[in-house]
Amino acid sequence: MEDTVTVKLSQGVLRGRKVASLSGTGYYSFQGVPYAKPPVGPLRFKHNATTESRWYKKNTPRRQPTIESYQLSGQSVGEDSANFCGYRASCDQHNEPSVFTVSIQFSRFGEGALGGFVSFFHAAPVNKQTGFISVSDLFKAPERVDPWEGVRDALTTGSVCTQYNIFQQRIEGDEDCLFLNVYSPQLPPTKTPRAVMVWIHGGGYIWGSGNTDLYGPDYLVDAGVVLVTINYRLGVLGFYHSDESDVSANNGLRDQTMALRWVQDNIEQFGGDPDNVTIFGESAGGGSVHHLLLSPLTKGLFHKAIPMSGSAFCPWAVIEGTVLKERTLRLGQGLGFKDVNGGQTLADFLRTIPVNELVASQSKALDEKDLNSKQIPFLPTIDDSSLNAFLPDTPAKLIKSEHFHNVPIMTGTTSAEGLVIYLVGQFDARNLSKINEDIEILLPTHSTLKRGSKKSLEVAAKIKAFYFKERNISEATLKEYIDVRIGMVELEEVNPHLRGGRLENHLGPPPLPVHPTKIRTSISPSSAVELNTTSVLANYATEAGAAHGDELFYLFRSDNVKNDIKPGTPEEKVSSNMVKLWTNFAKTGNPSVGLETAWPPFTSNDPCFLNIDTEITVGSKLNKERIEFWEKLYSEMEN
Repeated sequence: MEDTVTVKLSQGVLRGRKVASLSGTGYYSFQGVPYAKPPVGPLRFKHNATTESRWYKKNTPRRQPTIESYQLSGQSVGEDSANFCGYRASCDQHNEPSVFTVSIQFSRFGEGALGGFVSFFHAAPVNKQTGFISVSDLFKAPERVDPWEGVRDALTTGSVCTQYNIFQQRIEGDEDCLFLNVYSPQLPPTKTPRAVMVWIHGGGYIWGSGNTDLYGPDYLVDAGVVLVTINYRLGVLGFYHSDESDVSANNGLRDQTMALRWVQDNIEQFGGDPDNVTIFGESAGGGSVHHLLLSPLTKGLFHKAIPMSGSAFCPWAVIEGTVLKERTLRLGQGLGFKDVNGGQTLADFLRTIPVNELVASQSKALDEKDLNSKQIPFLPTIDDSSLNAFLPDTPAKLIKSEHFHNVPIMTGTTSAEGLVIYLVGQFDARNLSKINEDIEILLPTHSTLKRGSKKSLEVAAKIKAFYFKERNISEATLKEYIDVRIGMVELEEVNPHLRGGRLENHLGPPPLPVHPTKIRTSISPSSAVELNTTSVLANYATEAGAAHGDELFYLFRSDNVKNDIKPGTPEEKVSSNMVKLWTNFAKTGNPSVGLETAWPPFTSNDPCFLNIDTEITVGSKLNKERIEFWEKLYSEMEN
C-alpha cells in the first residue's frame, strides 16, 4: 500500500500520494483535481469567470476617468472596491461576490479614450445614446467546483478534454475534463513557501493534456518547485464563438485563467507561494502564455512567464472573428443545421450534438483552401465586442498601447523547429523535386498572396534563391528545405518578441529582465528516431538539431516516451542545466544563479541569447541574417 497524504481545501479534503521520483527523493502527487464545474450540458461553450476586466484603448496619454456616480452596498470587499478614481475598479477576488451590488458610471469618452485597466463583476454594453459605460449588479457567481463530502481521492489523472488523438488516430477524452495536477516536494508546508510553476500544454489548441503521458514532474519537482499542470478545453469546445449568442469567446484561455485563480486560492496548502507563480508552456502552450500576458482578465495571477516555441503572433495562435464565425456556421451546416445564419440557434443546435461526433466533425468547418493548407479549425480570437473580453485587441496593438502585464519573461526556440513536420510523418522527402515545378509551395501556408500572381511568384523565387542558391530542390537539398520551414517558424514563434527591440517594448517602462534561448540538441538519437518515418530522416534528425518539442523531454519525464535520462550522459548534463535555468528563473527571476555562465537580459543594445547545447554559451543577434530576410519578405507580402 502506497503512502497517502491529505490536504484540506475550502471545497473539501483531497487525498494524494507520496511518489518516489527518478532520483529517489520522492514528492507528493495530487492528480485529477477539479478546478471548475464540468462544462457540460448548458455550460458547453460557456466560461467560468469571477471578475470582468478590460484594457481600454488610448489615443492620447493616459488620464483618469471622471466618476459621475458610484454606489456600494453589502459587506465590505477590501480597499480595491472603493478605488474608483484610479484606473481600476474591482472587488477582491478572494471574497464571495454574491453578496454585493456595485453600480459605477464613467463619463462619456471624448477624443483620446481612457487608457488603463478596469475590472468589475458585471459589464453592460456602452449606451449608444448617452455614451456611458454602466455597471450594475454583480456578474453571476463563478462556476466554482461544488464542495464535496468526506475525502476526495486525487490518486490518478483526470480525463483529458475531448480531442482527436493525432498519434493514435481516434477520439478520446470527455467534456468533464477541467482537472489539474499538483506535485509538491514537501508536505506539510514549511514556513517558507516554494516557487510555483504552472505548465500549459501545447498541441495546436486541438489536442493534449497536462497529464504524465508527456509531462511527468520528476525533474522539476526535484529542483524544489511546486509544479501544477492543467487541462483546458480544446478545438470547437474551447474556441467556438458567436457574438449573437450566449457563447463566450476563448473558453480554453478562460479555463487557463480559472486554473490560475484556483492556484491563487489553494496552492499554499501544497507548500506553494501564491505570490511567486511562473506560467510556462510550449507551442500552443507558449502562445497561451503570451495571450495570458496580454489579457486584462489575468492581472495578478502570475509573476513571471516562459513562452517556449510559441507566441501570440503565430498565425496558428489567433484567428479573425469573421473567419471563426464562418467556420462555425460551416460546421453546423455540415452536421445538419438548416439556417443560413448562426447566432443563438446555432449554439443551441451544437449543444445537442454528442461530443464525440462534434469533435470528429471539426474538419467540416474548413473550406477547400483551409483543408489544403492544413489549417486548425478553431483558435483563439479577438473578442473586442465584449466588455468581458479576454483578448480585446490584436496582440500587436495591445503591445503598442502598453496593455500587457509587466513581468519578467524568458522565451526561446529550438534550433530546428520546422523539423517536427517530418518527424511526425507529414512530409515525404522524396517529393521535394516537385517543388521545382511549383515554387509557390515554399510560401508560408498562411500567405494571403493570390497564387499565380506576379507578386506571389516573385516572393517564392526570393525564398528559393536565398536558401537553395542555384541548386534544384531535391532529396539532396532536404537540409535547405528544412531550413526554409525553420525560418518561417522562428519568425512566427519567438522572434516577433525580439525583432526591432519589441521585446523591450513588450515590457514597458521600467524594463524588466528578458532572457531569450536557443536549444540546439535533441534529447537522444533513440527517441528522435522513434518519431522518424524514413531512414534518411532518422540519420538527419540529430544532425539538424532540436525539433519543435524536443526540449520538453529535458524538462519532463514522459510515461509514453521512455526518455529516462541516464546518469553521466550528455543528455543528463543538458537536462540538469535546463532544469536549473527554468527553476532558477521561477524562484528568483535570474536563470543563471549557480551556473558558470552568466546570462544577461536581452536589450536592443545588447541582443544576447543563451545557446543551450552540451555546453552553455551566450550569443548575440539570434539568426540575424535569416530573420532579417524573412522580416523584409513579410513586409513585402503585407504591402
